Amino acid sequence: MERQSTDISTAPLEATPAKPIGGWLILVGLGVLLRPFYLLFSLYPMYRDMFAPAQWEMLRTAGRMAYGPLFIPFIYVELIINILFLLAALYQIYLFVMRDHRFPKFFIIFMLLNLAFILLDAWLGGMITEEPTFDPSTLQEIKRILIPSLIWVPYMLMSVRVKETFVSHTSLFQKKNK
Repeated sequence: MERQSTDISTAPLEATPAKPIGGWLILVGLGVLLRPFYLLFSLYPMYRDMFAPAQWEMLRTAGRMAYGPLFIPFIYVELIINILFLLAALYQIYLFVMRDHRFPKFFIIFMLLNLAFILLDAWLGGMITEEPTFDPSTLQEIKRILIPSLIWVPYMLMSVRVKETFVSHTSLFQKKNK
């Protein structure tokens, strides 16, 4: 009787089917799906009012209360970063729905960058406008991202369900082999 070699390095990899999205991942998915809407509905009114002609003129006029030489560039940079966060949130939806293996890492980076941006934005904004750095609305924004980060980042790192769900290596740009 001949013994067959079961060398792991040469054995063909069997495709393990991904688990469906379920359990706590439903809550993660709900947050991921709602994030772009939250960004649009919270940022649009702020920028709409800020770029209104009368408000914009007041921001640009020296001697006015809201004037600061770095304030206009600060607003533009903040707007660009927020647009990038919106695009990243849309990409995050794609990764989640496709159950792509990159989702957990992207989710963690997205959450941590969001928190870092809020802190940096508050600090720089406070320096530029010479107003309190951590006003009540800023503290609310920090809590809004910090609490979910403290819950979901460790979950993404340690959950077996996450590891078994996000296994797809598909891409929109990948051609199907027939």
